[in-house]
Amino acid sequence: MQAHGGEAADARAVRRDIKNVLSRSFALTHLPLLFLTLENDRALFNGKETNRSLLARMGARAQMRVACRASGGAKRESGVMKVVDTSSGAFSIRDEGQGPAVLLLHGWPETAHSWRHQFAPLVAAGFRVVAPNQRGYDGSFAPDAIEAYSIFHLVGDAIAILDALKIEKAVAVGHDWGAPVAWTSALMRPDRIAAVVGMSVPYASRGPKPPLEAMREAGAGNHYMLHFQEPGRTEAELERNVSRTMRRILYSVSGSLPDGATWRPFVPEGGGFLDTTFEPDALPQWLSDEDLDIYIAAFERSGFRRPLNWYRNIDRNWELSAALAGLRIRQPSLFVIGARDPLLATMGPAVEALPRILPDLRGRHVIERAGHWVQQEAPEAVNRLLLEFLGGLPGHRG
Repeated sequence: MQAHGGEAADARAVRRDIKNVLSRSFALTHLPLLFLTLENDRALFNGKETNRSLLARMGARAQMRVACRASGGAKRESGVMKVVDTSSGAFSIRDEGQGPAVLLLHGWPETAHSWRHQFAPLVAAGFRVVAPNQRGYDGSFAPDAIEAYSIFHLVGDAIAILDALKIEKAVAVGHDWGAPVAWTSALMRPDRIAAVVGMSVPYASRGPKPPLEAMREAGAGNHYMLHFQEPGRTEAELERNVSRTMRRILYSVSGSLPDGATWRPFVPEGGGFLDTTFEPDALPQWLSDEDLDIYIAAFERSGFRRPLNWYRNIDRNWELSAALAGLRIRQPSLFVIGARDPLLATMGPAVEALPRILPDLRGRHVIERAGHWVQQEAPEAVNRLLLEFLGGLPGHRG
């Protein structure tokens, strides 16, 4: 039911206040796939049209550039993974090329394979490209303790990988959960991170309260991130049929959903996380059977418990990050997101704020028709933006 008059104004104010609180509070954790849908309010979140409305509202004030259309059916690039011992632990890494280094950091639930389309163009342009399976993922260091997956451990891993590979400086590029690792690495180690690119999750300063506490106060108690907090529950669900899990997750937040269909992040009472997702009639064009099989095999080996532990450190990250409050990322930076990424619906204000909090922001780009898995769904557009950004950095022309 649509509100009218004063009720409509009140509803808009409530939505604005909740989104502002959440956007400020998530801060250092840069929670991936965060967007808030209010009960019985379709106007706030209606998929593609919501994102179009948001872009129109941002307009000249945001000065966003809409990049070229997503390209489907790109040839899958395969690569050899090797195990590298570091001061943090052993990591499974793909390492190719010579020249200035680019460190690619994947998100959840992904692996280094999510960067398969970026290797060949970057290597051909004269860069050394490194993509690890991050802590807790297939073939990499995977401690049992939940508290071993804080943002500080993850940043430490990134620097330890550079040390082990004898790389003095690198450009950090992160997608989804890899974005907060990249942003925070740039914040904490400007001596090692020459520049930073975030995809799908914008940078934000530390907020006034723990993020999960803010979510509960906002009435989002059934949000999937809160559902993930109970150890054992979600991993048991996801591991029951890994093929079904990966197929549904990768499809449901992509730009391949039909018009009008929208993934909603609230777990139904008595249900599980997969009850929020859709089953595709067929795989989207950007995801081949072979790609899906690679992901399935990886998570059948590693399971989901340790990757889910990243979410179980969200409030701990906030608690431990007080000393970082007020610091700024001064290196060159870039942000990329898909126009059909559900995250865009509520994190628009954070994207708009980037020029105010990133002094050397080189661009904010929205890639038309791409969803959350932007570097997989629109590899040609993403690669062009990466090469343009890297080419503008001192000593990074390949």
